[in-house]
Amino acid sequence: MGTLTDLSTRSDSALKNLLTQARPGDFLQVRRSHGGSHSMIVLSTSSTDITVYECNVDGANGIRTATYTWADFRSANAA
Repeated sequence: MGTLTDLSTRSDSALKNLLTQARPGDFLQVRRSHGGSHSMIVLSTSSTDITVYECNVDGANGIRTATYTWADFRSANAA
């Protein structure tokens, strides 16, 4: 699909243009803004947001469904 590095210098539209190519079931690997990596599985994308399954956000290996606006996704992730 592609790669975006240094999301702090990218626009929300650049992120949206890349990730709206994702299809349900696609695997995403990101580097978090606070450091470390994080994995997600895409459920859906829209013009305003992305919805994913993600694990261990709670520090207890819990699995959740989360919807991020493009700005929130960019803020939470560095690349």
